[in-house]
Amino acid sequence: MRVIFLDCDGVLNSHKFFSTSKDDQSIDGLNFGEAQLDPQALALLDNLIEQTGAQIVISSSWRHIWDWQEIAKMFEKRGMENWDFVIGQTITSNQDNRGAEVMAWLDTGRERQVVDDKHEAVTAWVILDDTDEFDSTQHNNFVRTNPKVGLTAADVQKAIQILKRG
Repeated sequence: MRVIFLDCDGVLNSHKFFSTSKDDQSIDGLNFGEAQLDPQALALLDNLIEQTGAQIVISSSWRHIWDWQEIAKMFEKRGMENWDFVIGQTITSNQDNRGAEVMAWLDTGRERQVVDDKHEAVTAWVILDDTDEFDSTQHNNFVRTNPKVGLTAADVQKAIQILKRG
């Protein structure tokens, strides 16, 4: 199984997106959350999934507000075709360290068992995030997006290369 650990802010939205949208809180009557998702970034994420078959685990701070199923539904409402590839979320640790939370999920502990009942081996994984909260051992699996523009085609290509290693 290939896995994408996904941040939302700065990846699936950007300063550029917000500066061109009507209102940061509500676009065309959408609710808070889904209105903050850039359909172009979601289309790029769709492309990444289609080329790799990777599953998505939410590592974003959004998981403190909504659970992964609610976030997946937001992706669907904003036009993402592969929204059902979202399979879970990382835990929230006392340290609020995303790198440690990713490793906890990968270590097939209790948190992963809740969402991965098949217990498939992870053959490759990538982190998509606009901030670097990861240790040096994770940098080979890390694609840092620019929060000014969000997810780009070049970021997707880097992620594809990482995911196709395994």
